[in-house]
Amino acid sequence: MRASYSYQGVYDLGTATDPGTRLEHTWGEAELVAAGYPRHPSARQSQQEGTQRGRCGVCGHSVRYVALLRGHDLRAFLDVCEPCCATLTESELLLVDLTREFRELRYHAAREHGRWRARASFEQQCEQEPALLWASYACNLIATGGRHDRTLRTLASIAGQAERVGAATQSQLAYARALAERIGLEPSLR
Repeated sequence: MRASYSYQGVYDLGTATDPGTRLEHTWGEAELVAAGYPRHPSARQSQQEGTQRGRCGVCGHSVRYVALLRGHDLRAFLDVCEPCCATLTESELLLVDLTREFRELRYHAAREHGRWRARASFEQQCEQEPALLWASYACNLIATGGRHDRTLRTLASIAGQAERVGAATQSQLAYARALAERIGLEPSLR
């Protein structure tokens, strides 16, 4: 008979762009310890052997996505990879929830990675194109209440679209240059 488990959460421990999920994992562990659930002995053993967080407490593999499971019969918690969740849980409903959460976590991680890549590409293009850099500051200039609000809003729109996609098109760059020159921003860039 398998032990009774419930999950505290599913976490992404490998993300470099968003350390918040690691922090949430640590808080989840702290809550379990405060509730009287120590780390499972097998997981504690692997930590003493020098392995780091991000290892499955069942199979020992290094993993990015873990479910923080609370063993009610064992009165302990451990990190478990997705394949091992099926071997530990006897509740089909819990397994469906865990599978859904793992899927959502991977989806959001891929989406965040895409945003991060687009942002890096946009910043690189801003370094090469001064008019796009001015366009990225247009929202700040609008807030000062300048007299070129309409032109600045157009520049801000160009920058926003370019940031979402990762780069501005040649026509957007040409239009941004013309708008920047029209309101006198271009000469101070050189």
